Amino acid sequence: MSQSSDARQKIIGTVEYLIARQTKITIKIEGHEQPFVSKITEANYGETSSNAEGESSLVIERLSPEEGNALFQSGSRMMALFSLRETSCRFNARCLSVPGEETDEGFVISFPESIDIREKRRRDRRGDEIPDFVSVVVKVKDESRKDSSYELEIFDCTAYGLGMLVRDKNADILDRIEVGDKLRDITLYGAYTIVKVKGTARHKTKRNIDGDDFHVVGVEFDEPLKDFKAV
Repeated sequence: MSQSSDARQKIIGTVEYLIARQTKITIKIEGHEQPFVSKITEANYGETSSNAEGESSLVIERLSPEEGNALFQSGSRMMALFSLRETSCRFNARCLSVPGEETDEGFVISFPESIDIREKRRRDRRGDEIPDFVSVVVKVKDESRKDSSYELEIFDCTAYGLGMLVRDKNADILDRIEVGDKLRDITLYGAYTIVKVKGTARHKTKRNIDGDDFHVVGVEFDEPLKDFKAV
């Protein structure tokens, strides 16, 4: 089944969120009742691939409890279940390859064709109901005045603005956004929602939570989010 670019981008946004948060997922192997626990550690979106079909894939940690690793064989079908900010989610996949016994490598599984998500809308601290966004893509001008795209995690979000979480791999964006800059191309991705907004950079703040250093770029929307339509 082919995926539209929008549907694929939504799935990628969810996968990246799970990897960044090191979210535990429950694995249910077809034909076996006992559930197992794992995490998604890597994602290959088809640009390079070590499997024969050259298809997109995910890597998950070895299963816990340990006996699940013997049950999960190449070709096995599975369902992954997880929670995304109080929302129950699941996707189906199959095992593409298994790790060697003497390695710490994980299982390679197929990339999900879809994620079954019953999206809840939540209220922000002002009481406004907004979608539960998982990632943001912002375009800014580089040194040659060409647009560069950055896909970032969302630190927090209200109907009036958001905090974009900037880690080391995207740290150069901090040199390209100054407080007061107008950001004309911001795309917010939720489970089944894509919203385009415009805004103004209001602050760049260094944060440290549990030894994790990062920056937050605060953006104020030009108009309240509730006035925008999903695209």
